[in-house]
Amino acid sequence: MRILWWTLLQLTLAMAGSSSKESAPALLFSYKLTPGLLNYQVDYNESTILPQSLFLEIAELLISGHRSDAYLFINIPGLTASDFSMYRTSLKFLETSIRSSSTALRFEKAETNGDGTDNYQKLIAYAQEEWEIEDHIDLRGNHTQNFERYIDWRPRTIRVEFEPAPEEYREDYFSYCDKILKHVLGQLPTPDNTVILTSLSSGGAASKSIHEAFQGVRIFPEVFQDPMKLSDHEKNPHSALARGSFNARVPKFSGMTDERLSALDPEFLNRHRSTLQIVVAATVGYAMLQIFLTIRRRKVREPSHGKVSVEKKKQ
Repeated sequence: MRILWWTLLQLTLAMAGSSSKESAPALLFSYKLTPGLLNYQVDYNESTILPQSLFLEIAELLISGHRSDAYLFINIPGLTASDFSMYRTSLKFLETSIRSSSTALRFEKAETNGDGTDNYQKLIAYAQEEWEIEDHIDLRGNHTQNFERYIDWRPRTIRVEFEPAPEEYREDYFSYCDKILKHVLGQLPTPDNTVILTSLSSGGAASKSIHEAFQGVRIFPEVFQDPMKLSDHEKNPHSALARGSFNARVPKFSGMTDERLSALDPEFLNRHRSTLQIVVAATVGYAMLQIFLTIRRRKVREPSHGKVSVEKKKQ
């Protein structure tokens, strides 16, 4: 009896501890495929909270699975899972980016850090150590002016911090977030990027009440229920760093042959017989005409020379 009571007490305490944990939605997606990472999505139950340690483990596997040209860590304080449904039209670019990614994971409830530890700082340090990244960009406040475009191939870690989501005008707020995300990703040299988006802190009372009213809402269900997203499939097999291949050179003219041409070649005579006959006839005719004209000129000149000599003798 005591054993049964003790077991029930442990289960009650565990459920109470789980319910007291703060959570926020999390999105992880990458341009390239990280094989095996989808198993974490399959094992996840949206009604439970993903432990913080497991979230960090999944994020590190995503970072180490492929060397991206940029690793983006986006913090939207006060974000709830219901926001993706209520303000879907304001998050069009985010939805399109996830749809075109080879790796995409969603967690409606990921445990937030209650002790003030910065999880993004841990993940940024992990990415910098894993891929020897030296450049980091920190975007806060006026995001469009603070972000400077670069065109080199060095990888970077980029952290984007937004102001807490307001209780009112949330549609305009998420439109702005989507606009900034589009601006930053659009300025990167290549689309080969990895993005982790969540809220490092849970929302206020208004956010919690909205989220509770929409319990069971999934993040972008049309995107994640796509058969292409339910299995490991590389949607972007090409690499921006790979050299382009060219077709083999095929010249229009293969070149001169080594055979010597001869006017006495039987094949040549048979092929151009009519032309040769015309050439010979024209040559003979021209020669005969010239001989005839030469003889005629001589006959015309001879009498005049004789007459002049006779007149000289008479004188």
